[in-house]
Amino acid sequence: MLVVGLTGDVGAGKSTVARLWKKQGAFLIDSDEVVRSLWTTDNLRDEALKRFGEKAIDTAEGSLDLSVIAEAVFSNEEDYRWVCSLIHPLVLEKISEMLKGKTGWVVVELPLLFEAGRPPWIDLVIFVSAAAENRIERTKRRGWANGEIRRREKWLLPSSLKEARSDIVLRNDGPLESFLEKVEKMGWILKELAEQERMPLSTCEWKRRLKEAIA
Repeated sequence: MLVVGLTGDVGAGKSTVARLWKKQGAFLIDSDEVVRSLWTTDNLRDEALKRFGEKAIDTAEGSLDLSVIAEAVFSNEEDYRWVCSLIHPLVLEKISEMLKGKTGWVVVELPLLFEAGRPPWIDLVIFVSAAAENRIERTKRRGWANGEIRRREKWLLPSSLKEARSDIVLRNDGPLESFLEKVEKMGWILKELAEQERMPLSTCEWKRRLKEAIA
C-alpha cells in the first residue's frame, strides 16, 4: 500500500488534485469529512459545550453549529490551539483505523498535515502551492472576501516551512489544463508504485520520476 498525504495552501487546488486521483483509482480519505463526523460524537459535543456554551448548538437541529466553532477558531488563537489539541489526535487515529486492511493507492487529503504532525503511516507528502494572488482569485469564487485567506492562515505554519518538509511540491499557477495534465501524469506513477510489492523508497528513483512528471 502507498499512502500519499496531500496537503497545501488554501485555494491552491488540493481538492482538484484529490478528485482527479480518485478518478485514476486512488482510495480517497478526506480529513474534513472525518472532522465533521467526529464533531457529531457525544464526547466532542460535550467538550464544545463546555468551551463555547449553548451558542455552539444549532437550535433548529440540536446538533453542534460548526460555523460557531469555525468563527472562534479563526478569531481567537487560544480557541484555535484548543480545537487543534482536541481534534488533531482524534483525526489521525480515525484515519489510521480507516487504513487497516487497505491495499493499493490511498490519498489522504489533510490540509493541516504538518500542524497535526506527520504520522508514520504516510509514505509520501505532496504539497500543492500557488501564488497568493491566484489563491485569492480562486477563493473569491467561493464568495470569500479579500482578507479571508489571511484570516484563516494566520496561526498556521509558514508555507515555506511546509514546502521544505514535503517530498514533492506541486505548483498550480499556470493554465488549468497544463496543471491537470501534470497531476494526471503523477497519478499514473503513484498508482504504479502502489502496485509494486515493495516500494523503492530506499532510492530516489520514485522522487525523480514524480519531479519529471511536473517539470
